[in-house]
Amino acid sequence: MASSLANESRYRKANQLLTTGAAAEQVMSECGVSKAELDLMRLLERSGGHPLSR
Repeated sequence: MASSLANESRYRKANQLLTTGAAAEQVMSECGVSKAELDLMRLLERSGGHPLSR
């Protein structure tokens, strides 16, 4: 459960950084997300289906 909450927290932070225009390298470094995860987050955001933006 704690691991799940930690993951959600890092994805929320990544989403916040993305919405403020942070560079991909910064988001990956600060949040510990991979390039593939970052690409998926961007795709979901563009499609309006990003679960962390709600």
